[in-house]
This record gives sequence, C-alpha cells and structure tokens, in this order.
Amino acid sequence: MIRRLLPNDYDYIISNLNGWWGGRNVTDMLPRLFFDHFHTTSFVFVDQDTVVGFVVGFISRDNPEIAYIHFTGVDPEYRKQGVASQLYRSFISQAQSAGCRYIKCVTSPINTDSLAYHHKLGFRATDYDDKEQPIAIDNYDGAGNHRVQLTLDIG
Repeated sequence: MIRRLLPNDYDYIISNLNGWWGGRNVTDMLPRLFFDHFHTTSFVFVDQDTVVGFVVGFISRDNPEIAYIHFTGVDPEYRKQGVASQLYRSFISQAQSAGCRYIKCVTSPINTDSLAYHHKLGFRATDYDDKEQPIAIDNYDGAGNHRVQLTLDIG
C-alpha cells in the first residue's frame, strides 16, 4: 500500500536507512525537515504495517514546472518487486496534477544501479560523453561530491 509520508515516519526510516544502503552513511542527506515540510509531496510503501520504501520529493517553489525527487530508499528485501516504481508513479502523478512538466533528481556517477533504473524509467542525464555515458557535474553537492543530474519530461 502506498500512502503519504508522515512526520512520524522519520524515526523508523532514519534508523534503517544506512542498512538499506549497504552500511553507507547516508542519513545526513535526509534531515527531519523533509518529513516536517515536504510530507504532502512524499510517499511511503507499507507492507504489513512496516515502511519498506519511500520517496521524498517536492515541487520547486521557484520553478513550479519542476518537481524534484530528493531521496528514495527501498528495503533490500523488497527490491526488484516494483516498490520504487510504484512510489515514482505516485510522485509523478502528483507532479502532473500540479502542472509540472519535469521531474529532476541527482545520483552519484558510481551508482550504476540508480543510473540504469532512472534511464529505464525514461530519465536522461544533462550531458553524455561520446560513449553515451552520463557526465557528472563536478562538486554538485560540495567539494568532491559529483552528481549526475537526471530529468524526466512528463509534459
């Protein structure tokens, strides 16, 4: 079942997030403010009363044609079962209803699973090299934190 993210989902998600990301410390990338201020544009996937996936996103206040996916996570036991795709569909549907034309997000250039997943959904990177590999934007998230910016045209 998919429902809106709630502020009180924060404790459960944040306590499991690093484990869902293979032990990588990613909790600093998802502060509580997203749960308090963007829960009406974010979703969770619940199985038997347990959150097993989420997408945190928002509609740009400065450019309302753009919706932005800030962070997505799925419990490894639920991957490859359509959880992320259902969450993305919910977010995209909401963005279309709000009049958005584009969905944007970023990912690490070494996260090949994320890049492949987003390409499968129709997202395109800002730029590609001559081998059709996405080109990262240097220092996008601070010094040494290069990111590939991806865009999905939903207009």
